[in-house]
Amino acid sequence: MQKSTMQSVFGLAVISCYSSFYTIQAHAAALATPSTSVSALSSANSNAIAADDPSAQFTNPALLTRFSRTQIAGAMLMADASVSFSNGTSEGKSTTIVGYGNDGSGATEIQGGSAGDPVKLSPIPQIYLAHQLSEQLYLGFALDLPYAIQGKFKDDWIGRYDGIESQVLALNFNPSIAWKFNQKWSVGFGVSAQYLSVKDRHAIDHLAGVDYLASSIGRDIKAISASGIAAGYGCSSLTVNDSFTSDFAMEGCRNSDGASTAYQKVSNAIDAITGSFHDSLDGLLAENKPENDGEIDVTGNDLAFGYNLGVTWQPANDYRFGLAYRSKIVHDVKGESDWTVSDNARSAQHLPIDALISILPKELTSTLPKNLYGDSLYQLLNDILYVDSDADFTVTTPATASLNGFARLSPKLSVTTDLTWTEWSSMQQIVVDYDSPLQNTVNPLYLKNAWRLSLGSSYQFSNALTFRAGYAFDQTPVVNEHRTTNLPGTDRQVFSFGGNYLLGKNESIDLGFSYISFKDAEVNSSSYAGQNQPTPSLSISESLAGIEVNGVDLGQMLANMPGVGAIPAYNNNNHTTRGKFQSKAWLFGIQYNRKF
Repeated sequence: MQKSTMQSVFGLAVISCYSSFYTIQAHAAALATPSTSVSALSSANSNAIAADDPSAQFTNPALLTRFSRTQIAGAMLMADASVSFSNGTSEGKSTTIVGYGNDGSGATEIQGGSAGDPVKLSPIPQIYLAHQLSEQLYLGFALDLPYAIQGKFKDDWIGRYDGIESQVLALNFNPSIAWKFNQKWSVGFGVSAQYLSVKDRHAIDHLAGVDYLASSIGRDIKAISASGIAAGYGCSSLTVNDSFTSDFAMEGCRNSDGASTAYQKVSNAIDAITGSFHDSLDGLLAENKPENDGEIDVTGNDLAFGYNLGVTWQPANDYRFGLAYRSKIVHDVKGESDWTVSDNARSAQHLPIDALISILPKELTSTLPKNLYGDSLYQLLNDILYVDSDADFTVTTPATASLNGFARLSPKLSVTTDLTWTEWSSMQQIVVDYDSPLQNTVNPLYLKNAWRLSLGSSYQFSNALTFRAGYAFDQTPVVNEHRTTNLPGTDRQVFSFGGNYLLGKNESIDLGFSYISFKDAEVNSSSYAGQNQPTPSLSISESLAGIEVNGVDLGQMLANMPGVGAIPAYNNNNHTTRGKFQSKAWLFGIQYNRKF
């Protein structure tokens, strides 16, 4: 089938995957792993310019020239967090709007529980190697996870339509080379091969989708019937109004009472059937319980490439400065979608339409299936909407630029600083392509560029023991008015401490700990699963394309009838989520360093 972009109520997965750090709030101000090593962890990411171990090359490859012979560093970081979400604000609680408009009509309160404990303890391994080839040429290699986190909300939580389970893993292979011009200047360059794996699972309001689709089919059948009536009474160029009621114009048959009477009967019958169908769902839609929902699970992976470069300047032995840049990496993710359809949605597919068949114009009943209404809805649900398929999307990990400084204030005390800019604005939307003929959609993110300022110090307590501490302020890329349960990011402060202990002449260990304090994140977001506007559902002619009746392509025949598919109905409901995230996070790690 032709690939198109799936509407976001069924395909919000990529936003949840890409922004799972936001979703689980452990790293709400950024998607990246909070530290590149344990030594960086203990100084709030300020000490790369100190070049204490080979992990410094991740921040600036020119720092490889600070390492003689061969050196390695292996680290294991652990990240965890405490997250709570309270439903409701002064403006009301979370609601679902079961209707076509965004005016609040038909709104029902979303039923659901707490978020649970969404953040799971996540290991982040890292390995770095530095090797001196000559007095001027140096090589390096980094194996790390710049994006590594996972989390799971309760299946029935209040924000389940935005996300239940998310995982992002990016494994980065980064060989580098550095050249030392003299004692003051060095440059470095590296290439990144990044393997990205993503997963997202979230709930779908299937019943609302079924309710909308029934209305869409009813409207199209009115247009089909009107076309047949016009032909039967010798009328031409029939046009119907937006509601497909009896108030329509038939050009040459404006004064035909017979045509008007015939259409009125058909229209009334269709209204009665769709009304009865909607009435049968009213109770379930009003309750909006989790057991009425379905789910979609999207997974995908990709290998993509980028680069990083840097320069260092050391005007004196006790002072050093660095400037570095890491490029964005564009991932064309090849994924799959796995659907779970709720039993209530499936049971709603069978519509009592025999009464309609008996009053349809004979020109239609001789060519259309006897169960046109039910067959069309069934095909939409089972053969188009809820079908496991490929899911392709593009994810861009943003570029960063950093400025670093180091100063030795005394033989034992030194200070470090880091100012990092992240180009989050390079990712303003995510488009998901499913192997399905569904309508296009765009999922906006509204991210802005962000800054992080880190300050740190190091104190050599003895020949064997060095203490470190640091503080960082990390700006969120999330715009306040566009904060959602998927993107609840707020500014954060990082408080860190740790140290290094010499085990012997050529080996040492680092220990580090960071506590992350988040501002409370107020959420008051209304959207059609991430979009500003709803996505039109398929028309009946599109859903029946390729089906032949008496040698005639049914979809093509219907598509040529005036009014069919002209008025969009929607198969994604509007929902408003209101509440507040309260979060805190902590990271700890151990690192082994060895010189050869």
